[in-house]
Amino acid sequence: MNEGSIFIAITTATILEGISGALLVVPVLASVVVIMEQAAACAGVAAFEDDGKRFVAPPRKDKVRRPFKLSTKESQKEDL
Repeated sequence: MNEGSIFIAITTATILEGISGALLVVPVLASVVVIMEQAAACAGVAAFEDDGKRFVAPPRKDKVRRPFKLSTKESQKEDL
C-alpha cells in the first residue's frame, strides 16, 4: 500500500467518521488490497508484466577533483 493512499484514507475517514473511522480504515484498506491481489492471482492477471529487459544504469561522469588548498598570505605572494 502506498503511503499517500493511507494518508488520504485516514484523513477522509477522520473527516467523515471521526477517530473511530481513522482507527478502522487502515485494517479495512489492507484487507481490500489483499483480497484484490488474491482475486487477480486467481484470475491469472499478472501484477507487473515482464518485458524481458533489464534496467541498466547510465555510465557515471566522474569529475576530476583538485586537491583542496588553503589560501595563505605566503601563497598569495607566490601567485603574484
